[in-house]
Amino acid sequence: VKPSLAMFPQEVLEHIVFFAATDNFLGPPSGILPFLTLNRALHDILSFDANPHLYARIFAYKYDLASVVRRLGVDHLPATALAEELRRRSVVLRRFRNLMECREGRTEMLDSMLWTAYLMVLESDGKNERQLREYAQINEWLKEYWFHPAGASGALRIVSDADQWPDNTERMSLAIWLFWFMLKPGE
Repeated sequence: VKPSLAMFPQEVLEHIVFFAATDNFLGPPSGILPFLTLNRALHDILSFDANPHLYARIFAYKYDLASVVRRLGVDHLPATALAEELRRRSVVLRRFRNLMECREGRTEMLDSMLWTAYLMVLESDGKNERQLREYAQINEWLKEYWFHPAGASGALRIVSDADQWPDNTERMSLAIWLFWFMLKPGE
């Protein structure tokens, strides 16, 4: 019989993959991808749908959970919910990092990004803020959103053309709170 990683006990394999996925604290757990693409047997054991507990552990390593546990209790945090949140945050953080939606963005994605970042800031005990600042580089995104002539906020156009302040919408409120929370004086 040809040796294979799929022959390892599942618990051992999960530990190996967990350490590969969390080798780099910042950003999505890209270290898991080589294992998922190695062969069908490993994919079946480690896939998102087959193993939400692994992805929940990765989420707990990369993001803050204490405030959510205090608010909801541990019984209200199933592994599938944490795994799904890992997936959602990975997508959102990549979009911030790639400066997507900061200029004339799609409104439904923009709203999702702003809400995700806002909740991450509110629930941050340090990990969430590091993910937003260091990986997603949200400060650069916020500067583009607010101050670029084609910025999705429209603030420059509104202020210069109509000598007014942008409308008080949910999106504007979220973006100004993020601006206030994340940007450091002197930036």
